[in-house]
Amino acid sequence: MAAVPTRLTEPSGKEAELYRNLTNGKVQCTACARLCQIGEGQVGLCGIRGVVGGKLYLLVYGKVIAGHIDPIEKKPVVHYKPGSKIFSVATTGCNWLCSYCFTPDMTVLTDRGLISIGEIFDRSEHEEEIGHPDNLRVLSHAGFFRRVEGVFKHRYSGKMLRIRPYYLPEIKCTPNHKIFVFNRSNGSLELKRADQLTTGDMLAVPSAKDSIASRRLDSYLILHAAIPKVRREGKRSSTWTLKERDGRVKFEMSRGEGVPRDLEVDEDLAEFMGLYCAEGSVSRSSSRPNSWTVSLSFGAHETDLISRAEELARKVFNVSTSLVRQGSVTRITTSNNVLAVLLSEIAGEDCYKKKVPDFILHNQSPTVLRAFLNGYVRGDGYLTGSQKQRWLGSTSVSRELSLGVWYMMFRLGAAPRFYVANNPPSYEIEGRTVSR
Repeated sequence: MAAVPTRLTEPSGKEAELYRNLTNGKVQCTACARLCQIGEGQVGLCGIRGVVGGKLYLLVYGKVIAGHIDPIEKKPVVHYKPGSKIFSVATTGCNWLCSYCFTPDMTVLTDRGLISIGEIFDRSEHEEEIGHPDNLRVLSHAGFFRRVEGVFKHRYSGKMLRIRPYYLPEIKCTPNHKIFVFNRSNGSLELKRADQLTTGDMLAVPSAKDSIASRRLDSYLILHAAIPKVRREGKRSSTWTLKERDGRVKFEMSRGEGVPRDLEVDEDLAEFMGLYCAEGSVSRSSSRPNSWTVSLSFGAHETDLISRAEELARKVFNVSTSLVRQGSVTRITTSNNVLAVLLSEIAGEDCYKKKVPDFILHNQSPTVLRAFLNGYVRGDGYLTGSQKQRWLGSTSVSRELSLGVWYMMFRLGAAPRFYVANNPPSYEIEGRTVSR
């Protein structure tokens, strides 16, 4: 359809029904609450209603460009049956002045972990600019997980604010976005526009009140969901066919030990996952599609930690391990492709993709949370500060992992601080240059 001219000289479309003539010579459109006052030859805010000869015309009458089902939240009638669907017949033009709150890299806490808004949209089935996530829930301001009905993607041209909380990552949003702020004078929460925030304002952070984490894991189901991701890299589909025998899950063409199908989410599993997130990785052979290795790397002097990691691997997964010593480093390894795929799926395969497993991140047991943090900090933590005040810290190149650790410490009542350091891209270890 051709663009509507900014100055109308002759009637087009059909005379509108909702308008009235004003004493100032203009026409007032009453089709929506904006009540535009439009002069001769001019077009209203929506871009599709204009005045010619003292009459208001609907310039796109009969020119439908789309018809589909939308979330009702997209419409001006959002207050009518929230959460329902609405059938839309659309023309060009819009009376909304949407400024859209966040950038795509904004991270939100979901029942599937910490995910950016852009990633949620990309993973969803979407029609042009509307994404429909598959039964995804997000933590609301009230502390409960609520289903996401839709994710909207739009271009934005305007000012963006960068808010830098003392303990949290930077927030980028539009000036009109409202944020919950704690009012110290009366002890209540209030909504405040982003462009009205001042130094010293206390931002509210919700803590989950409902339990969504499972107490047991079915490794067969997790591996079955992971197969499509690894099968594309293999040469034969039969390599990745799952089988269960005597309570253990293996791949059809594998001679390895496999893993237990039923895994209890307890302190032992949580501590092992903490050690894996700190020191573990998964590697795969480029020539053999089902040859994967799990490794945990420690300093050779960390004998107690090495023994504890071996003990947990045997106790939780009932797998055999080997020690590989190389200079100042000792690695615990196991050539168990099933365990490798399982760990890759629930916690990431390398330092860049690491994350706190969802079943631990949302666990309601303080002992499980502490067990994970104990393993993680023992593997990758450090102490800093002075004699008067000491700080426990950890570093990671994975933003998702660091945010997950922050959130777990927050849930345990601590006041952790998250920050991003700009480090050089490489450093030296034993005379070798190593990339970060």
